[in-house]
Amino acid sequence: MITRWPLSGAFLIPPARPVVLISYLVSLGIRNLGYTCMADVIGQTCDDPALLRWLIGELAKSPGREISAIRPLKIEMEIATNLMRMDNVKELAEALAGSPEEERTEEITTRANEEMLAKARRMYSDRVRAVLKTMSTPMSYEQAHAQLKQLEDVSDADDPASTLAGAFAPAMSGVCNSQTRTEAQAHALRAGIEVCLRKAETGKWPATLPAGLPKDPFSGEDFEYERTDVGFVLRCQGRVPGEDTAREYAFTSK
Repeated sequence: MITRWPLSGAFLIPPARPVVLISYLVSLGIRNLGYTCMADVIGQTCDDPALLRWLIGELAKSPGREISAIRPLKIEMEIATNLMRMDNVKELAEALAGSPEEERTEEITTRANEEMLAKARRMYSDRVRAVLKTMSTPMSYEQAHAQLKQLEDVSDADDPASTLAGAFAPAMSGVCNSQTRTEAQAHALRAGIEVCLRKAETGKWPATLPAGLPKDPFSGEDFEYERTDVGFVLRCQGRVPGEDTAREYAFTSK
């Protein structure tokens, strides 16, 4: 992705990005790998109800860390707004130019001024606060995604402050998608353990999904439950806008 920095109107720069949200997204990826490994193992334990009950109890009493970008986003806002100050203009220019050796770094440093940076801080902070409000308000995935999408792509290419704010503003609809995918996988894992426990207790797979299990966060409804020759699949009823298929999670018994 390339963004124009219109102080001179002549050169292109990569968008700046503090690494807090990136680290958060990496942590989601690692968590997803853990869930995938657990799902691979769980299906193999359908003859051990004691182990499944133990695992359910462990998951229930271990709150874990909330799957939310709110805290990382607040930290990133503090870093970004601190960078948009004349005292830190050299570091800001290097972040915008992509390299301290770039000739454009000196131009950005020379043309930046406190009035423009103050305006950029205000515009950036207003946008991030609107994002935080959306993410802190209970609503469906579809509503949250739509509101976060509206807060993107609002920079004015003719306004240096607006472009600077846009260079730091995160694309939170994408973060919302990643966060909800991880939440869906966590819910599917818990639901899958309960299904396997029914098999362990009764000797056969349930005909329908048991009531009271964690929901698909994309739709707010139960997962679709489908038996297969080797186990079962839990499928989300909602999906990310633009994706052709819904997420599904397979559990295979030995």
